Amino acid sequence: MRGVAHREAAQPKKAVEAFRRALKMNDKDADAYYQLALASASAGDLAAERTALEDAVGADANHADAWTNLGSVRGEAGDFSGEKAAYETALEAKPDHEAARDNLRGISLIAARDKARAGDYAGAGAVLTDALGRLGGEEGAGNAQLVAASAQIEALQDPEKARAMQEAAEEARRATVEEIEEF
Repeated sequence: MRGVAHREAAQPKKAVEAFRRALKMNDKDADAYYQLALASASAGDLAAERTALEDAVGADANHADAWTNLGSVRGEAGDFSGEKAAYETALEAKPDHEAARDNLRGISLIAARDKARAGDYAGAGAVLTDALGRLGGEEGAGNAQLVAASAQIEALQDPEKARAMQEAAEEARRATVEEIEEF
């Protein structure tokens, strides 16, 4: 496709034009819509990027790359439930899609943190449990952060465990400071 060549040559406006011409010939081409979205983003037209991504997933509901990028666009616009839904849809289409997995993991950690900061430890735990379920459980690749956060949330629900965690963290900080001073 000429559009790809223009995009790779850092000519996003020419790429946008080429993809629009291609889509006039075949308005069902999900990959052309996806490439149009990438070119539109490079040209700084974020509204056109979002529209092209929506058209791409409309043309092919299993286009995991388009769903993943649409999730990011939705998140940037403040639509966090739409962002999560897009990543989940990408993973339904392609369960091993790394970017969708990483993004879903990241927004789950943020959502759990926000709930915990608000004192909703049960809600935070539920967010993490849901994410672990969608991402392959405790043994899932890259899920160590989710597992650790889940353990921390569980401990925060028990004042004795929370105090012990705080003491252990303080001891670790002291040990690190001593090591630095000795160095």
